[in-house]
Amino acid sequence: MKTWSSFASFCAAATLATAEINPTAWRWEHVVEVTAPGMTQLDLPPATLDVSQPLLADLRLIAPNGVETPWLLEKTIPPRIVSHATIDFRASLEGRSTVLTARNDSGPIESVTLNSPAPGFLKALKIEGSNDGQSWQPIASSEIVFRQGSGAERLRVPVTAGDWSRLRVTLDDDRSPPVAFTGMSITPTSIPSKTETHDAIIAGRSETAEKSQLTLNLGAKNLHLENITLNVSDGIFSRPCWVSLERPTSNGPPTLQIIGSGTICRVLGENGSRATSLTLALNQRVPNDTLIVTIANGDSPPLTILGATAARYPERLLFYASEAGRWKLLTGNRHANAPRYDLTPLRQDLSQASANPLAPGPLTSNLDYQAPQTLPDVAPPGSEIDLSDWGRRRAVQTKLPGVIRIELDMEALSHLSRLDLGDLRLIQNGRQIPWLRESKPRLHTLTPEVSAQPDPKRPTVSCWKISTPSTGLPIDSMEVASSDPLFTRSLRFLQHGKDDFGNPWSRTLTTKTWTKSPGDGNSRKSITVPLDNLRVSDAIWIETDNGDNPAICLENVIISYQAPAVIAKTTSDAPIFLYYENPMANPPNYDLNLVRAELLSADRLDATLGKEEILDSSKKRDQAPLNAGSPWLWAALALVVIVLLFIVAKMLPKEAQPDVS
Repeated sequence: MKTWSSFASFCAAATLATAEINPTAWRWEHVVEVTAPGMTQLDLPPATLDVSQPLLADLRLIAPNGVETPWLLEKTIPPRIVSHATIDFRASLEGRSTVLTARNDSGPIESVTLNSPAPGFLKALKIEGSNDGQSWQPIASSEIVFRQGSGAERLRVPVTAGDWSRLRVTLDDDRSPPVAFTGMSITPTSIPSKTETHDAIIAGRSETAEKSQLTLNLGAKNLHLENITLNVSDGIFSRPCWVSLERPTSNGPPTLQIIGSGTICRVLGENGSRATSLTLALNQRVPNDTLIVTIANGDSPPLTILGATAARYPERLLFYASEAGRWKLLTGNRHANAPRYDLTPLRQDLSQASANPLAPGPLTSNLDYQAPQTLPDVAPPGSEIDLSDWGRRRAVQTKLPGVIRIELDMEALSHLSRLDLGDLRLIQNGRQIPWLRESKPRLHTLTPEVSAQPDPKRPTVSCWKISTPSTGLPIDSMEVASSDPLFTRSLRFLQHGKDDFGNPWSRTLTTKTWTKSPGDGNSRKSITVPLDNLRVSDAIWIETDNGDNPAICLENVIISYQAPAVIAKTTSDAPIFLYYENPMANPPNYDLNLVRAELLSADRLDATLGKEEILDSSKKRDQAPLNAGSPWLWAALALVVIVLLFIVAKMLPKEAQPDVS
């Protein structure tokens, strides 16, 4: 009761000193129905975290009388895994086993970690605990420790929690030579923090020669995650893994920052021993709504990953409800500063006090919200420009003025002269509007037409034509699927065309080996082939030599392409046009890069592009090969050739006449 009264008195004083806030600056709100006065605990759903500032500095709690009420964020402190070295460590060989013993003076333990300098090994083991050195009890059996040259390893073994003063580890050397172990450490028992299961959807997957990369969609930003667990269907494997965040850069594509690493494995050993670990520890707040998981495959086939889940620490607000009624929780104010309630001295007492748990109503738009002006001191447009060399343009259709986002569609991507958008210009009233490229392009997929193209001259070769929807479209990757259960094939991806003289040519884009067998956990119905934004003509061809085997069939093909977008600020409602297709254009250099972070984080409207217009410069370039050279030029060239032939004929020696005398 003392804690409640102290907190209630503090809140009352803070309420008297707090002025009513302006709710029009907050974009989102929750309605909280408080049934009775007193200490209240409010669970924050992921939807709230997603639209809030990373550290929840824009949360505001409004009482029924419209006055702001102080709150305290209940922090979940993840358990800190601190290993302690054991004492009196000894190693010995006993028959076909290596026996490690040590003493523990750190109290109850939950895991044992072995230290070894050996570069590669796999050993089955059991761990026993004792308090007198005579009576031993098994605390871990049928376990495995290993280390591989790829970097994958498992040396930490969970044990039955307990307080053991002596430890004994017995490793089986029956099928492999003994391995040197130089020490043993233990992890003290900790109180696990409460977590909630959170789905992580596989939003994308890319494969290279040595690694797989998964994009996991968390569905919300600012989640405090304990770990990520992968659902892998393969039977036996061990792979090093890294979990990364995409961090924006000042100009250009984002970089990856590693926030967690480890080994995922499912390993079988002698006498029924096994080890399975599919979880990667994070223990931190994730500011993004996506994570990148990289799996090093080495020379092994990619794993079949069916899904993923995350363990999330719950986020709760504690506050003293002075009255029952309809409260509001506001969020979504990018410019709000963290409130200064200074409730830290009461944190320990409040975390132990009983509180009435409540869940807020659904997240809804604040009807009184008024979007603040973005970068009021930045006033485009930019400089004038001569557009005579640009070949195409599109009208930009959006509500003006404001911050707009323009995503390039297939038509624009196919006719851009530069994949870095260097020939892209936004024009309004004959002047440039500065723009910034969005850090991460969206990935789109499409299903092209697939047709078998048998070659009578090569009866053992299967050939398919993949018709692309737009000539010149940069393709990020191609996914190929087949239901045939048993085969191994090397697929060649080719492009055919003709040069300026009409001579045919072929070019190999990439190759990919694909193996499927029944019951093989590494088999996959489809494979993904990266093409690295390669521009292709109207078709891609796939070939494979079947040898003496029956031909395989391709069920379907999925093409993925990246759609970059540009962000710009407009201050006029005059028409805007997007110009592109100029091979001679240099990339623009706008001062807008100085406020890149502010502009990319601003609220914006998605714009659409109108019908493409082909300008005179493009028509001239298209017609130039057909009308190159006048008739007088060709006549002059013919006359020169005739004169040269006449001169050469005069210079040749005359044939000797036969002597008939």
